[in-house]
Amino acid sequence: MYEHAPDIDSNWHIGIGASIPASHKEAVYGAALPDGFRLHLLGSGEYARLRVQGGEAGLRGALSWLLNDWLPTSGYELGEGLCLFERLQFPPFVAPDQTLVDILLPVEALV
Repeated sequence: MYEHAPDIDSNWHIGIGASIPASHKEAVYGAALPDGFRLHLLGSGEYARLRVQGGEAGLRGALSWLLNDWLPTSGYELGEGLCLFERLQFPPFVAPDQTLVDILLPVEALV
């Protein structure tokens, strides 16, 4: 979740995730990226998934519920890594109320 909406030049901040085959990782990690791009390595592991239907306005509340209500009673704790949002259905391909987003929260089992 990027806190900064478009900057003064109307540039949005967006993250794009991709799986890279082992045979291509060396080339990708060694490549020079254009200005404004950063490469983040997303670790493997367990993630809690919460599917949210509707507009983006509900994402912050859903993430809050996942962290503050579900997580403390789940038998898991927050794991290392980034919280991810995977857009499954979104406008203009579906109506705003049919938008689907999965929130993926890295977790580790309590010991």
